[in-house]
Amino acid sequence: MINNRATILETGLAFFAAFGYETSGTLEICDAAGVSKPTMYHYFKSKQGLMDAILAENFEPFLERLKETSRASGMSYTPLKIEKPERGAIRECQKSKFY
Repeated sequence: MINNRATILETGLAFFAAFGYETSGTLEICDAAGVSKPTMYHYFKSKQGLMDAILAENFEPFLERLKETSRASGMSYTPLKIEKPERGAIRECQKSKFY
């Protein structure tokens, strides 16, 4: 039995890695995965939702192992808290000479 969700995740990861998030289209991802857009949107509400799922499924196991290793070695593990930038902050950063 084909697992559409897993196929979309794998295909999305391949497209994002090869072409970047911005240039990867949902239609191309769906075509390559052999599913319709409604099928993709059944599992993931948006392209961002697909990216969030890819990141969660690939990095959660890594973070768990990092926590276990830290505890076993007596080190404390404090997760990095990343907050969403204010609206327009990224655009301002891109305008700077350091970007």
